[in-house]
Amino acid sequence: MRVRVIFALLLLTCFPCIAPAYSRAHSWKPEALPGSARLPLVKIQKLVLPSVASELLIAAATDLQAVWLERVGKPLEIVRLQVAPLQIEPHCAIILRRTELQPFAEWRGHQVAGSFTLARQHSSIYLDAHTDAGLLNAVYALCTDVLGVRWYWPSDIGREFVGEVPRLFPEQRWLESPAFVQRQLYPMESDYARRNRLVGGYSFNHALSKIFTPEIFAREPELFAEVYGNRRVPTGSGKHDPQPDFTELRAVELAAKTALQYFRENPESQSFSLSINDNCLFDDSERTAAALGTLSYFRERPNYTDLVFSFMNQVAEQMEELHKIQFMENKAETSVWLTPKGATRYLTALAYYWTEQSPSMRLHPNVMPVLTSDRAQWHDPGYRSEDRALIERWSQSGASRIATWDYYFGAPLPYPRQFNRWIAESLEHLADNQVTVFFSQLPSAWGLDGAKAWFASQLLWNPWQDDATLLDEYYTHFFGAAAGSMRAFYEGAERHRDKHAGNWQWIKYYKDEAGIALFTGGVLTKLRALIERAKVDVSDDARRFARVQIVSDALTFTELQAAYQSAREDLLEMSFAGTVTGDEISAFIQARAAFESYGEMLVNDPLHAQFKYFTRILQSDPVPIAIAVLAGAGQLIEFSGAADYAAQIDAARKWAAEPQSFKSLLLNADLRYLSPASQSRSFLPPDLPRIANWWMDFRPSEYLHFSPASYSGTAPSGLRASGADVFSIFTNVALEGGRDYLLDCHLAYKVSPDNRVQLSLRWMDAEGKLLRYDYPLQLTVGQSLGLQRIQIPFRSPLGAQEARLHFRVSRQFEGDYLELKKIDFGLLEPKLN
Repeated sequence: MRVRVIFALLLLTCFPCIAPAYSRAHSWKPEALPGSARLPLVKIQKLVLPSVASELLIAAATDLQAVWLERVGKPLEIVRLQVAPLQIEPHCAIILRRTELQPFAEWRGHQVAGSFTLARQHSSIYLDAHTDAGLLNAVYALCTDVLGVRWYWPSDIGREFVGEVPRLFPEQRWLESPAFVQRQLYPMESDYARRNRLVGGYSFNHALSKIFTPEIFAREPELFAEVYGNRRVPTGSGKHDPQPDFTELRAVELAAKTALQYFRENPESQSFSLSINDNCLFDDSERTAAALGTLSYFRERPNYTDLVFSFMNQVAEQMEELHKIQFMENKAETSVWLTPKGATRYLTALAYYWTEQSPSMRLHPNVMPVLTSDRAQWHDPGYRSEDRALIERWSQSGASRIATWDYYFGAPLPYPRQFNRWIAESLEHLADNQVTVFFSQLPSAWGLDGAKAWFASQLLWNPWQDDATLLDEYYTHFFGAAAGSMRAFYEGAERHRDKHAGNWQWIKYYKDEAGIALFTGGVLTKLRALIERAKVDVSDDARRFARVQIVSDALTFTELQAAYQSAREDLLEMSFAGTVTGDEISAFIQARAAFESYGEMLVNDPLHAQFKYFTRILQSDPVPIAIAVLAGAGQLIEFSGAADYAAQIDAARKWAAEPQSFKSLLLNADLRYLSPASQSRSFLPPDLPRIANWWMDFRPSEYLHFSPASYSGTAPSGLRASGADVFSIFTNVALEGGRDYLLDCHLAYKVSPDNRVQLSLRWMDAEGKLLRYDYPLQLTVGQSLGLQRIQIPFRSPLGAQEARLHFRVSRQFEGDYLELKKIDFGLLEPKLN
């Protein structure tokens, strides 16, 4: 039995009256009525459903029926209730009823979705709830708390039975209400989600592109942001379209009318998303500068919270005004914030990136902020303290309901990203501070994530229960005799991550080829030994051995990525030192092939399928860099897989044999500056360097700084960048298809873990269509010894007319920098013999 808060209640004949609400309680279980007869489970013969039941409720009933037969040993017939409940006297049955339950009318100021009561009356058991969602929760309470079934992982391999089934039905009367009315882990297998009482409900994804559409732009372009002095025509993309102009009153009116129209067309919907598009392309006109006032930063990013949430408040107020006008015309006394069935409606808005800080003004009660945070980063004490305080401030913002969007990943990271300690601590703190709507991305790699999804689902129902007891249960029953070894595996990975992950960063190492360096060969060796010991522990327990094997297979994926990245780092290190041989190239190619072939096979298993979020990442290929080093040193270019690089080898040999064959195609390889050397891009600092024939883009951040790399007299040249959130520099060059080219870079750098410095080339035809994408370099963690020269041979694809050379830098930490001294690109055109 899970730990529950229990209160003695005054019992009526059928249902308990409820004592005053206690903010931490989520259930009450009083004692049985004195002298009442006990009910043996084997006497129960029927499961009675309402005459109309949802597919989800029917699926839950079918689960209960199957588990009942397996655990009680007696069949349970499912029947439909054809008449009103008060007109029949069912016996020896479990009866599901939809009722108006007064105890659930208010819960900390809200109607609580998913609540239920469960009580025995004579020879029957009544499960009462206001909705099918509540009845479903009651059914699974029977499954878990009476029959002891657990669905730790999806599919049959994840099901387990805990404890003995009681002979007599427990005599408590239950009133249960979830702490979080939305409990969503995404994506999640549907049967698993239902069985663990995970549920969605509110909509709050990036949405403004659906309101401020290309059609609106054609009529009213002034509603849209000016970005760098221009209004970009939207395409309908929530990722790439700029935000609207939040200072424009017509934008407020349009959003309000769109929300009202949505609620008219979807009267039972409880939310309409006004969440910002997934970018930082805000209006940078004088109007927005004036609205922001004195610029401030939060988490090293500009603070736009008041700008965006003032807009949300205005939309809510405008909706009320428009609704009053409609009420006067139609004489229909309704509230804009209530559905026909009496549920409360909200405008939802992500408190995301530039809007994470709490607002300085009060929020409209029907604006639901959605806090966004990677609480795996609570390993950093400073971030944890700051984030706890941030949650507390949002709880005092005036919003009557608050949501959170967490990042429990999961498969985009190729190692066991364990942080159960911070899941437990953060969920309790969120619930203590009026956060009642939960969403997290969790594409689960079940072998590496282990208890994470089940553990979180239990705490989302009741975050005040003993998390240590939950984990004890999981390891003991799921892994049996291997519990000790498997607990050491997962908790060892968690301790290692906590100790070595370093300073916080949003979803640190997310989709980063180099992130595996967090789990060095030494710790992986220890984790592998624990898995092998676990296999021995359960060698005579086929079911649990299969579970351990799933973890083992997942860890093999981790090990292969570690070997792949280690080979890449060795290849780059020796190339930069000028000591590379064909052996290092062969080792890299073999490590890559092993990782890719294993990953392709592994993702076909449903329990490993989410590894696709990592296998689809394009990882850098530094082999051409090594080829250029070998060619320049006059060494043999022989390695396993050389045939796949025949064009690069041929180009490198031409260049080595005749260095003067290089004909630069760039007008400004030395990165010389125009006059003046910089200019303001917007009111957000820093100024943008003006380097002739090169273009730059950056995301403003508190410590972003640009300076020349050197001076010739007073003339600046080169570029040094530090403190970047995201920054890029690029140029386009005209060329021909099927020709040989060389990229020649002179740079210096310091790169911390999770700082990414990447070089890519996009080859395009005359219409700008992408023909090929080359990604030869992501700098490895460390610091260059002075200026590093990197040369890379290419053969352009047939039909190519243009190439874009692109350096991209993201997530620079204190002390990190990139210094570009010279970037040249030219045609290799040997003289004819």
